[in-house]
Amino acid sequence: MTVWLILGGAIAFYLIFLIFLSAQRSRYERNQEGCVLRIAVSRLNEKGPMVMEQVFAALHGLHEDWSLWRWLSGFQQPRISFEISAVDGLIQFFIWVPKRFRTVVESQIYAQYPDIEIEEVGDYAMAAMRPVNTKDAESSQNTKGAEHLPVKYRGHSAYP
Repeated sequence: MTVWLILGGAIAFYLIFLIFLSAQRSRYERNQEGCVLRIAVSRLNEKGPMVMEQVFAALHGLHEDWSLWRWLSGFQQPRISFEISAVDGLIQFFIWVPKRFRTVVESQIYAQYPDIEIEEVGDYAMAAMRPVNTKDAESSQNTKGAEHLPVKYRGHSAYP
């Protein structure tokens, strides 16, 4: 009987700790500010993939030191997202980066590709999602049981 109480208490403590840690991480992520950079590469670019590998290797050095206190407060390593997207029929390259690392990322890319253009743009993924008019949708087709809604409606952002 005592063993089950101790085991049950340990499991309850662990579950409460996981909920606490998840809430801390969510709060940390909400406070992160990021920007989307559009990369315009010349069609005459003949540099191979090894050059971009050097950029990735340099950006790997962005890892920050962490401590137990920072981990308990929800700290996570910085994330950078490299994206390829077709916007208005054109293939474009985007980078989502935390604002505090924008200059580092730009300088690493410019070091390997000096002739490219980098500019900050709005969130192209959110611009592609339009609100669905449910009255028009229901009149034209049966949407009962449709569980696919844009990310915006679920309260999440397309980016971390």
